Amino acid sequence: MPVRIRLAALLAALLLVAPGIVVGARAATLGSTSMDDSPAVAAAPKVVIVVGATHEYTDSYRSYGDLFAAEALKYTPNVVKVYSPNATWSKVKAAAQGASIFIYLGHGSGYPKSEASVFNGDWLDGMGLNKAADPDDDVVRYYGENYVAGEIRLARNAVVILSHLCYASGNSESGDPEPTYAVARQRIDNFASGFLRAGARTVIADVWNAGVVAYIRDILSADKTIGDMWRNSPSNHGHQMAFAPARNPAYDAIMDPNTWTSGFYRSIVGNLEMTTAEVRDGAGSAFTATHPTDLVAPGAASVATAGLAVHEDDALSTPTGASLAAGTAVRVDQVTAPAAAEDSSSPGPSALVRTFDGGTEGWVGGDGLAPRDSLGPEIWSVDGADVITPNLDGLHDRLDLVARFSETASWTAKVRDGDGTVVATQSGTGHQAFIGWNAEIDGAPAPVGDYTWAVTAADAWGNAKGSAEGTFSIVPAEAPATAVLSFASTAGAATNSSSVQFELVFAGEVSGLTKSDLVRTGTAPDCIIGTPTGSGATWTVPVTKCKTGTLGLTLSAEAVSDGDGGLGPAGWVSSKTVRIDKAAPTAKAPKASLRSGQALESASKKAGLPVRLAWSASDSGGAGLAGYDVARSVNGGAWQVIESGLSSASLNLRLSPGTTYQFRVRARDKAGNVGGWAAGPTLRPKLVQQTASKIVWRKSWSTESDSGYSGGSTRRSSTAKAKAIYTFSGRSIGFVTTFAASRGSVKVVVDGSRVATLDLSSGDPGQRVLAFTRTWASKGTHTIKLVVVGTAGHPRVDLDALAVLG
Repeated sequence: MPVRIRLAALLAALLLVAPGIVVGARAATLGSTSMDDSPAVAAAPKVVIVVGATHEYTDSYRSYGDLFAAEALKYTPNVVKVYSPNATWSKVKAAAQGASIFIYLGHGSGYPKSEASVFNGDWLDGMGLNKAADPDDDVVRYYGENYVAGEIRLARNAVVILSHLCYASGNSESGDPEPTYAVARQRIDNFASGFLRAGARTVIADVWNAGVVAYIRDILSADKTIGDMWRNSPSNHGHQMAFAPARNPAYDAIMDPNTWTSGFYRSIVGNLEMTTAEVRDGAGSAFTATHPTDLVAPGAASVATAGLAVHEDDALSTPTGASLAAGTAVRVDQVTAPAAAEDSSSPGPSALVRTFDGGTEGWVGGDGLAPRDSLGPEIWSVDGADVITPNLDGLHDRLDLVARFSETASWTAKVRDGDGTVVATQSGTGHQAFIGWNAEIDGAPAPVGDYTWAVTAADAWGNAKGSAEGTFSIVPAEAPATAVLSFASTAGAATNSSSVQFELVFAGEVSGLTKSDLVRTGTAPDCIIGTPTGSGATWTVPVTKCKTGTLGLTLSAEAVSDGDGGLGPAGWVSSKTVRIDKAAPTAKAPKASLRSGQALESASKKAGLPVRLAWSASDSGGAGLAGYDVARSVNGGAWQVIESGLSSASLNLRLSPGTTYQFRVRARDKAGNVGGWAAGPTLRPKLVQQTASKIVWRKSWSTESDSGYSGGSTRRSSTAKAKAIYTFSGRSIGFVTTFAASRGSVKVVVDGSRVATLDLSSGDPGQRVLAFTRTWASKGTHTIKLVVVGTAGHPRVDLDALAVLG
């Protein structure tokens, strides 16, 4: 919603709109001017002014936008206006790319608000713009934090100014009550988040036109810090209150309401030490993820011509015999333009290339290459405090840094102690890195002293890495009584209950904790925070009527007081998140297979067959799978649980021939939900001795007796191409044989296809081993054929038995 301030204040703001200023002839206005939607280096700082659909206020906001554009045009010709009814997302997004100053006037819909029980980044904390299919000042579609953060890339050191919005500076909609300090701070923090993630280093929210005009003038012409610029603005009300932004702890935040308790119409979140000159200088920094027109050395390329021949020389006269497939990424180390041909034609350049894995290197025709990104990523900025005081007071208890890159990159951050030992490492991918270290080493508090951090960024094309480093210190600080030692749900990380109790433990005795000091976070809707109870250092906070989702609580700064009247904690403190999951997990029916490489447990004809039972399960509620129960029915009898709380989704068993089995499985999740049983098929294990009449023998086989063989004997052959053939009905088959140095190789053919050749002289020597198994999804008729290879010097192959799982 738009900000609706008192009539006198509105009249004063309108007087700041100088009559007679014509801006449209000098500033580009979208709707009539096309824009390049890719970020580019600005010849001068780019100022983008967006007026969203704001109903009856839209005309006034367009006038304010013209006022801001007129001021900007005094210092830069690069001013773009995107006004309703042409302010669609596609046009705003295109204009915003590479902006050094981005100004938005229009509706604001922020969080927390009464209409949104949980945060939704698709429509909250962004911009209210025109619908592409229905452009009109009265028709609004909200594009929230997810759109802003995901699709806009601002210039290096950019500043965002949010003017005349509800929520952005902590305020409420017209007619709603004034927010508490805790809610106002959260709104400011949340509304800044998407724009900071789009690349801004500072986000200002200010409803006063005089303030916005001054910001534009100072950024484009003065030499001062952004913090000083904001503190001394004409819109300063003298009620400046700093706070630690919970979602953006690497930055500073200040709000400046009209009075100490009301009128939350002005705020700032960001790096307040950044200078206005840095904003101007940032306009000349290029986004580096662009493909050049011509080959660059050193640089990158991809193969555009299939089967591109590789040569030993730049004249391309001596082929190496290697070629590169189309799409292969290569590094370009040298580019040579050969002399013109005798027929005066202009042959293309040749290029010395190598594949990323180093497997192929040589000269290729440059015309067969497509130039690719040949600039390494730069680290444009790294923001964060340089002093850490881990005393649990909510203010700089840990190291928090935000690094911004000139392109999407794979990044690594390392923290080293004073001796240079790496004590923490973090990595990720993105155009920004959000780096956090809890100031602990191996679970213990990190020693007081000086530390360094280092960030490196690499792109996908092998270009030079960007790097930055800095220092910080961990200094001792006594934990005040209001410091929060622990803050977590008593149910742990997950629960299936609608009611959750959080426990807050302070460093000392405190008082004054109320439910208004706590803000709910997470995705679980309909939760109601109850009245905290407790005394001294330990307090509990009930939360009831929650539905499925995540739940956390944030304790606002200065929520409680100690025995001397001191307020704390100094900054916001967030609890550990609990997931509320009421959905039972689902398990799929277990499947059984004979286990290859295992031996029968004895020579008995009733020896148990080695079987692996496996299954899968899913948990739609999100708590995660915790374990499984397995039950068994023998010969159609009653079910008996044989495993409870099994952590893996498999179980190794021995099944006795002549007995029928059925197994069923159920899953448990980490919230305590138990799923239903899923039963597998009835299993009929069978051990077929080599004496069975259904085995068909081809060529020479003989019988050998020994107590170590299954059933006391085995069938053997040393004749090449001797065969044993068995047709059966089942779901799994196993070939039981002997491994020894004197044994040879055997081919295994299943259903007419050779599937393996086994070397029975390899592996550990042993009798009655399942050297080969094959399993099918369901029971069916199959044929296995064993063919003696006739290995020179040790041709013997034994068929001791066949294991069948029916």
